[in-house]
Amino acid sequence: SEKPKGLTTTPESLPWLLAKMYLKCAETQVYAICSHYSRAHAINEVFAVSMFRNLASAHPIHRLLLPHLNGVIAVNVQARHSLIKAFGGFLSVGDETRQLISNFLNNFTYEDLIVPKWFEKQDSMELPGYWLRDDALAIWNAISEFVAEIVDLTYPHDSFVATDVEIQGFCNEVVTFGFKPFKESCGFPSALLDKASLTELLTAIIFNVSAYHASVNFQALKYYGFVPGAPCCMTMPPPAQGEEVNMKRILKTLPPQEIAQVVMVIAYNLAHFSPIEKFLLGEPGKGRGGLIDETLLVGPEQHDCVKRFELRLSIIRDKIHERNQDLEIPYDVLCPNEVPLTTQT
Repeated sequence: SEKPKGLTTTPESLPWLLAKMYLKCAETQVYAICSHYSRAHAINEVFAVSMFRNLASAHPIHRLLLPHLNGVIAVNVQARHSLIKAFGGFLSVGDETRQLISNFLNNFTYEDLIVPKWFEKQDSMELPGYWLRDDALAIWNAISEFVAEIVDLTYPHDSFVATDVEIQGFCNEVVTFGFKPFKESCGFPSALLDKASLTELLTAIIFNVSAYHASVNFQALKYYGFVPGAPCCMTMPPPAQGEEVNMKRILKTLPPQEIAQVVMVIAYNLAHFSPIEKFLLGEPGKGRGGLIDETLLVGPEQHDCVKRFELRLSIIRDKIHERNQDLEIPYDVLCPNEVPLTTQT
């Protein structure tokens, strides 16, 4: 039947309402397992394990990455034991969770972590009013400039990168162990031969564990706290052609109250910062620490790089605040003082 206009609950609109619920249920599976757990958690664990195994604690790149990868492994272990196992009980994907993760990673590539290329792939670079894209690109560029400065301080020439056995070991293990089961190791480089490629990889890691995770995590309550708007599961198959759809059928199809409560609690907790959270840009007046408080890059020149990075982030923050004054619904998800350094939830 023709799509009804507006928010209606007339008998004619109920089949369309139920159809949208099935679609949102499918989207919820992709969000929870692919966009959130796989992309914002599991992938980061590969980088963390390889960093701890291959980069000495005194290595400048280890010291660059540690504030962003510290705690990632522990959080993921906790998630697998408490959340992922439970997903089979209240997500429609059920026992196929592992298969969905595999499907996602077999279609995921290293270039998906390169934010400008990611938006180009979506053909959304010219889309007006796309604040996620605008803020993500601004943070990406700030991180990239910061990382490039640290890389330049560490390696006088490209040849120094190619002959750094620790960096090459780091990259090699990401490919041969972390992403080996998937198609062409997801396109990750097995070796880095110049400063530009190292800068790109490090920028991608830092952005993914901080800004990307923030973009998919801290909106959970707004989008998934109202269960009928994004059902975690549907307890009945879609209606057959010609089958009557009424409100009783819809209510019977939606998750039972016990499961809905669990989902609401999870969404609530995901949407709140950890008590130990540190941010890209700190707010001392609010007791919020930033990278400047956590960094191990303590050499005079390195410290100057961190200070310049902090200045770039403060400019981004001010521009976001200025833009939001003219928006009916402000978008501050990627405001640097709202983006944690690492993945705590």
